[in-house]
Amino acid sequence: MREFENKKLLVLGTSVGSVEIVNYAKSKGAYVIVVDYLPADKSAAKLVADRAEMISTTDVEALVEFAKKEKISGVFCGVSEVNLKSVRAIATALNLPCYFTEEQWELCQNKRTFKELCKKNGVPVAEEYGIGDCTDDEKLDGLKYPVIVKPVDQGAAVGITICKNKEELKIGYANAIEKSFSKRALVEQYIVGEEFSAAYTIIDGEYRLSTIGTKYLDRSQEGLLPLPNAYVYPSKLHNFYKETINDNVINMFKSIGIENGTVFVQGVTDGKNIALFEAGLRMGGTALFRFVHRVNGINILHLLTNFALTGKMEGDIDLEDAMLKGKKCCLLSLLNGGGKINKIIGVEEASKLPGVVETIVRYNEGDTVPKSGTLHQSHIRFFVVEDSFEDLKKTIVEIQKTVKVLDDYSNNMLLKDFDANILSEEGN
Repeated sequence: MREFENKKLLVLGTSVGSVEIVNYAKSKGAYVIVVDYLPADKSAAKLVADRAEMISTTDVEALVEFAKKEKISGVFCGVSEVNLKSVRAIATALNLPCYFTEEQWELCQNKRTFKELCKKNGVPVAEEYGIGDCTDDEKLDGLKYPVIVKPVDQGAAVGITICKNKEELKIGYANAIEKSFSKRALVEQYIVGEEFSAAYTIIDGEYRLSTIGTKYLDRSQEGLLPLPNAYVYPSKLHNFYKETINDNVINMFKSIGIENGTVFVQGVTDGKNIALFEAGLRMGGTALFRFVHRVNGINILHLLTNFALTGKMEGDIDLEDAMLKGKKCCLLSLLNGGGKINKIIGVEEASKLPGVVETIVRYNEGDTVPKSGTLHQSHIRFFVVEDSFEDLKKTIVEIQKTVKVLDDYSNNMLLKDFDANILSEEGN
């Protein structure tokens, strides 16, 4: 069916999911225009679009004028926070559909306002330390270390530092302020425990838990933030999460009027206590739709594109199942320690393993990976779907045995392997 016949979709830039948005909209009959300031060979979504234009995705005034002239029916992008803010501005100016309001966006994306929203709705959060501008040594001496400092308005782990003493906190605070768009940061108790991420699909005021996964962290980079090397679904925390805070989380987002779209939350638990530390009123950068639609038969990326063009999600929310209908899934992220890439070996072979449903390679031979302690060190991602944790474990081991990334001296640039042996049928 070509439900989008005679409609024009404006897609802002290339980020996670942008190419899939373009292909899906075109398959339904839409004419798709992609804009950003990059040439087509540097902007993957432009290569598959019906038309490409050189307009910066942050130049809202120019984008509004272009959209008016072209009689655009809808505007969307992938997961880019910067581009989603432009989507909202364009949709507001031209009275086009957008699944979130500016107020809802600010409440969820800003770590401080999200924290206040949690407190108001009985959702537990980490203790925050009010220390001013980090110049009062007496206040800093009184903190219980380690603490975590982060910009209130950044993503992808940018500007976040775990600090073991006041000297590290001063440096980390200055870094967080520098990375913050609004030049604001917060300092919180650093909770040691298992991290998790939960995502919801929302259709006409109904909420369903779509996924909940355990996030495993690589801690091998001394002095840098631990980075996720595997997300495993469904999480053994599923029942604990649903019994403790799921209802309050849903009611919290309902309280600010979110009736369509998607939202994710991230948190940590020590097995007894649980606390959220972040939310996103968008698809996560992990792009879980790549395996969820294969298991549950519902694709949040398609639903959000539907909304951009029609104002309706047009999906069956009852298909969502956070237990993934018995399947065991993993987003395996091969982390690069940083430097210039000389050779990548084994990706094609690993991608042909029966359980691998999709592979994303972020950097190619000749590229340089920054050693940043951020998600920019995530080099190659494998989306894996298996029938059991035992099968999942075998596939993960085989991927890591097969893939190598070498520098000019033939040293393997990838950080240490994720220990798949910790996975079991009893939980992950």
